[in-house]
Amino acid sequence: MFERRTHIRVPAGIEGSYQPFKLLAAPRLGITQDLGLGGMRFSSAERLQPGEKVSIELTLPQEGSVGIRAVVLWCREAPGAMGGYESGLRWTDLEPAAQARLNAFLTSYTRSRAGSVIAASLTAPRQVHWPRTLALALLLSFLAFWAAQSWVSWHILRIENRSLNLLVESYQAQIKKQFPPY
Repeated sequence: MFERRTHIRVPAGIEGSYQPFKLLAAPRLGITQDLGLGGMRFSSAERLQPGEKVSIELTLPQEGSVGIRAVVLWCREAPGAMGGYESGLRWTDLEPAAQARLNAFLTSYTRSRAGSVIAASLTAPRQVHWPRTLALALLLSFLAFWAAQSWVSWHILRIENRSLNLLVESYQAQIKKQFPPY
């Protein structure tokens, strides 16, 4: 499949409000499905007409609010039970400040997701081989019991050795008293 986009898109669900230029009504709510420096896929409750110009206000988590003007490229019914529509939007007249905020968000989003994707691939679920797992658990239990028993035995021997040393020293002191050296 040939990709015509010049900018990558990330699957970020960001709430935003939109308002068609031709209507002076209150802004309506929608959510992004994917987002990039060139445009986005946007879900809304109403159908937007291809070629229609809209004003978008996105609230990015750390970067704050970003106002963007866009043109609708396509619109279709959204799959799923929620109803509504999905629209493909392309930015028009993207101001440098808005582009910088959008770029900062996309960069941090991509970096944070890259770490989670790597971690998820390292901890991917695998088939559990129960006999091997049980054998390993029994071996580890035996080793832990043996280590605890060895430590207790060593500790008891150390205490007995200390008490025997004290006993020997006291006998040596008594012998020195009874039989002083010449």
